[in-house]
Amino acid sequence: QAQKLQAQQLQEQQQRDVVAKRQSCLNTYPTKAQIQQATDMAIATLNSSMTASKASITSQYDSQIAQVRAKLQTDLTYAQEAQRGYATNSAMLTQMQNSANASIEDLESRKQELLLMADAGYGTKVADVRMRALQMLQESSEMVCGI
Repeated sequence: QAQKLQAQQLQEQQQRDVVAKRQSCLNTYPTKAQIQQATDMAIATLNSSMTASKASITSQYDSQIAQVRAKLQTDLTYAQEAQRGYATNSAMLTQMQNSANASIEDLESRKQELLLMADAGYGTKVADVRMRALQMLQESSEMVCGI
């Protein structure tokens, strides 16, 4: 009778130990749901950061392009007013226009380059987040703890 009671107590203690070990394991390693939630949040943060970055790039370069256009218009108007009553120097006006167009094309090109670099950086960061999530899934409580 005493041996049965002792065996039963030993069995209950082993069950409590297994539960405690699993609980400890669960507290140590994230669950698949927690990993997925963290991954989704990280990607959402990257998305909003990317959107803000691209908007900033676009705004900055569009502002510079607008300034070049406004300066061109002012310069053209000034040059035409200065030549009023004299022969118009169309070569000078064409040169001003060509110079402004070259500046605009350069700014537009740099803007596109920065936007593409931002896209590439974003893609790399998202891939890194997804790779880390895969690594974490391999170390998740479900895998490590056998749950």
